[in-house]
Amino acid sequence: MLYNTKPKVFPPTIKVVGCFVDWNGKILILKRSHLRPQSLKWGIPGGKLMEMKVREMQ
Repeated sequence: MLYNTKPKVFPPTIKVVGCFVDWNGKILILKRSHLRPQSLKWGIPGGKLMEMKVREMQ
């Protein structure tokens, strides 16, 4: 279900992320496989976040 505003009681079950990749003035977009939900639609790279330690770049 979609909401215009965040409900007062909203326990999120997953965290997701998306990103824009700019390479020489071009933006990467992906076309979903015909075997996947929302097949043949375009979108940005993204996915679910997993709870784990992240090593910082030095």
